[in-house]
Amino acid sequence: MGFYNLISASKLSAIYDGIQNNLILYAEGEVQNYTTGIAFNRDQHFVGGLKFDLGGWTGPLASPPSSRHYSHSQRIDVPLPKTDTVIIADAENPNGVPVKVMVITAGEQMPRMLANAETTAVTTPGAPGEKYINSLFGVPFEIKADAQVPQGGGVTIQYDNKFLELLTSSIQGNQIVWKFNSKQTGNSKVTVNTSGGIATFVMTTVYDVNVFVLKQTNTADAMIPLSFLGMTNIGLNKIRQKYPNAKLYEVDGKASSPTTVATGIDNMRIVCQLPNNCTAMVSSTSWGEFGPVEFYKQPFLEDQVIPWPVQLDLDEAVNLLHKAGYSGTFNNVTLRKPLYPGVVEPSYIFGMTNGEMIFVGVDTKKVTNHSKGRTTSKSKKSTVSAN
Repeated sequence: MGFYNLISASKLSAIYDGIQNNLILYAEGEVQNYTTGIAFNRDQHFVGGLKFDLGGWTGPLASPPSSRHYSHSQRIDVPLPKTDTVIIADAENPNGVPVKVMVITAGEQMPRMLANAETTAVTTPGAPGEKYINSLFGVPFEIKADAQVPQGGGVTIQYDNKFLELLTSSIQGNQIVWKFNSKQTGNSKVTVNTSGGIATFVMTTVYDVNVFVLKQTNTADAMIPLSFLGMTNIGLNKIRQKYPNAKLYEVDGKASSPTTVATGIDNMRIVCQLPNNCTAMVSSTSWGEFGPVEFYKQPFLEDQVIPWPVQLDLDEAVNLLHKAGYSGTFNNVTLRKPLYPGVVEPSYIFGMTNGEMIFVGVDTKKVTNHSKGRTTSKSKKSTVSAN
């Protein structure tokens, strides 16, 4: 899971480019591995000058923790500051430090000037308000903001695209509506900045998003809203907590009895490729729960890495299976990308009760019968051969 936070900086610099009329901010330092989206974000609550937060999205966390060096420069369209400093907040100085602004007009060497920085501790106000959103995994939710802003103003939104997927953005009445869906469980943040016009009035709203799954109830016929890919994500995250470089290799699902529906799959195993030809696996103990991670010094053969996240969930694959005329029961289903010549996409591979092996491609959504002695497709596209 990813979360937004201030990051550390060992060096900060600020230059105002008098030719293009914008501010250039520079930072370098050490951050935790798996930190992305490093940026300077203007603190719209601060008055009397310009203040920026230096932050990034971190996750998943490595164990033991590890770090890397970074450097980041960013052009920001703002007028020339009325003072000769800007305030920059980082992890060590959340209230901000003043950084002297160097004004250039022509000919100066930008990298050389960016290397100069002055930092001293100060205290400044300004903490954004926070709202909370609790959402079931795989269930879309909306964030709304007032679309009516002063002339010259605007609305911007920031989120971790590893954690959330922006489905749509639209104007509905007098509101901007962003519709999101979750890619994984856990916590993240969405920040909405509404800026004013000439008076530079701004409001920042931070949404703390908690994505969760429901535990199975004791009622025999109760169904839980956790999909096949939702289970896969839980197992994959558990492996990556121990092995951050793990790559999804295969997902095996089994039914306790022959079934025709996705919810009939009630046992799962997640297989991941590790560096140095090693393998990690985790098996479900109940729906929504997994046992301990198992480590093997041998490679898991005959598969290719599956790009994550996968866009086609099992219930849709089952619908495609039925529409193609395969209405019988299946005992198991495997999500994998076989190491066969010509295979270009992962597939859900259904082990039908009658012995047939039916592939449903996650990208093309093509349904193909790869049973022994026959390779036929229910689509008009050419069929990929497999042994």
